Amino acid sequence: WLAAAINTRALEARETSRKLLEENEEHLSSFRVMAKAIESPMKALREKRRERDELAAQLESKRREGIDGGQLKGIQAGLETLNLAVEKLAASLSKAEAELAVAREGIETISPSIDEILREADKLKSDYLSALK
Repeated sequence: WLAAAINTRALEARETSRKLLEENEEHLSSFRVMAKAIESPMKALREKRRERDELAAQLESKRREGIDGGQLKGIQAGLETLNLAVEKLAASLSKAEAELAVAREGIETISPSIDEILREADKLKSDYLSALK
């Protein structure tokens, strides 16, 4: 009876580890999709920052050259528009990065549990084989 009880526990541990492995794979798949989805907003943010920096440099250059206020106001308006776009993209990216961090934490939580249960299942199998002798 002892061997049967140990074997039952070993089988339960194996089944639990199988389910956790499937859940972990789903989390990993989701994490990969989320990580891939962040690439495009990161690229867009870099591009907008580059545009903003170029326009800011152009504005500063025009100011040093003593260009009239009308031209400066147009450049300044464009710069303000780019600043708003950068802020919006940065906020969106920050939110996506936070969601990615939560997904990573889920993976990091499940992985040690899987290892622990697999070790338990191996020990139970060994105990089962010993009990049969």
